[in-house]
Amino acid sequence: SGDIGFKELGIAKQVIRQVTVTGTRDLMAESLFRIGKYFGWVPVSGTGTKDGEEKDDIIAKSCIDNQLQAFPGERYADHNSREWQVFYNANKMDCQLYELARS
Repeated sequence: SGDIGFKELGIAKQVIRQVTVTGTRDLMAESLFRIGKYFGWVPVSGTGTKDGEEKDDIIAKSCIDNQLQAFPGERYADHNSREWQVFYNANKMDCQLYELARS
């Protein structure tokens, strides 16, 4: 309870870096691929192609892209707009955590 300050933001950033595997909706394909690599997921019934990681990565990316075709892609906010400035000022710490999750 209480206000959230830079100390709490720093703790949250450490938790994200050290404890979680994160992805974001606006970079869904990239996020799913990264999560799959982290957990060692491979295509072709879980055995991989046995032709190499590069070929498996191509198959995995293609599969992810096929699954996400029905969903809208990345959306960008105009960071110079008045609406964005109001939003950012009200949510600075959340925005910083979001940017960390995207990286």
